[in-house]
Amino acid sequence: MKALVSKRYNINVSVRQCRNAKTLALFEVEGSLKEHYAKLWDYTAEIKRANPGSHVEVFLEPQPDNTVVFDRFYVSFKGVVDGWLDGCRKVIRVDGCFLKGVCREELLSAVGRDANNNIYPLAWAVVNVENKRTWKWFLDNLMEDIGGGEWSWHYNPLRWPQAMNEIKSLESRVYDYLIEKDPRFWSKAFFREGMDCDAVENRVYESFNSVVLNARRKPLITMLEDIRCWAMQRLWMEKQNGLSWDLDICPSIRREIEDLEELQSGYKEFEVFSRNERYAIDLNQRACGCKSWQLAGIPCVHAISAISSLNLDVEAFVSNPYTKASFLSSYEYNIHPLNDSSEWPHVEGLHTTLPPLKRRLHGRPCVKRKRDQAERELSWHTRHTVLRADIPLRCTICHQTGHKKATCPSKPTPTPTTGCPSHLTPDSSTVGPSHVKKAPVKKVPVKKAPVKKGPMKRCPMKKVSLNDVGRVRKFSKRIT
Repeated sequence: MKALVSKRYNINVSVRQCRNAKTLALFEVEGSLKEHYAKLWDYTAEIKRANPGSHVEVFLEPQPDNTVVFDRFYVSFKGVVDGWLDGCRKVIRVDGCFLKGVCREELLSAVGRDANNNIYPLAWAVVNVENKRTWKWFLDNLMEDIGGGEWSWHYNPLRWPQAMNEIKSLESRVYDYLIEKDPRFWSKAFFREGMDCDAVENRVYESFNSVVLNARRKPLITMLEDIRCWAMQRLWMEKQNGLSWDLDICPSIRREIEDLEELQSGYKEFEVFSRNERYAIDLNQRACGCKSWQLAGIPCVHAISAISSLNLDVEAFVSNPYTKASFLSSYEYNIHPLNDSSEWPHVEGLHTTLPPLKRRLHGRPCVKRKRDQAERELSWHTRHTVLRADIPLRCTICHQTGHKKATCPSKPTPTPTTGCPSHLTPDSSTVGPSHVKKAPVKKVPVKKAPVKKGPMKRCPMKKVSLNDVGRVRKFSKRIT
């Protein structure tokens, strides 16, 4: 901003002036912070009016002076939830991120995956503090909207211990760290079959986080409106994209199948050999011995080999959540637009909501990211250092091992120096023996002139006009 003002208007301004000007401009456009939180009840009423059936909750924290401050806010639109229930896979990613505005709150959100493996925003909330209490509150509201769910896990006792033993043979500390964790949350051997998702990472939420990056710097209601407008526009755009497809399977799933078809083995029987292993395939049950087909819902390389041997269409064996019909059913619903803030219904009889109190922890604020215990234990593996434990010492003088340069027996002895320059060094013929004593040098006392004590004389001050002050300053700078 400072460079832009200097380039456009040829004016040099300071960083503080730019910051103050930006604060005034934002205040003119978005209003003050207290006005934002005071309109929170009106904003809730407007969402429920325009989108009936949506779930909105506001939690406040009472103060000793009979005032209330903001604590939590949750919102999920009915059109988004209905689309997720009709067409998306029943897999949800949840995570949180910090807000970069004046109030250092946190944004919690739940994101799903549509039939084309794209992000599908489901619900989001703003909390003052991220802890177990706020996470439980957020998940309880989310389960209430989507109707809960049943959790079950599958366990393959043959392959999982074998894989853990291989990890143990490579690095025992990694094995000790993993064996302490519940394998239901990180091992595919315990994933539920039929969920049509085998992903263990959380990259879906990182995509959502990058979308709301600019909105996180704005005040509360402005940020919520930016997220709502983005979700509303995304529902319409994805629906238009789905109507333009002339395929029964979504494009990303079709590309994944085409990549797998290049690896088909060509065997005609349903007992497929892969390297030194064999897998039994049942096309009627859509199952493979490697369990990949059951977890992802997409035929694996062994199943594609069996399907291709019968000249059948591989896309006919893809699960229903990856079809075009499921994709369009997810985006069949929409989010209805809201009116301007001046036309929101005013809610009477409630306390005025104030911004949350600023929290400051004891000590100096932490700047670096807090690493996990496993990262701290394994950090020495990632450091690019060379250990000299097994490298023998080699002298740089005699090039022999077993000692250093400081203790080398072949090290030349240094010659004594007199400390005077070479051109002032006397000739050896004129210098007597070293045992001859030199005559002492007599010190002659130096008499100091007496100092006259008396009052100091001050130079008379001359009056200088105001116009000559700048000239005097410049003249004094030249003298110094």
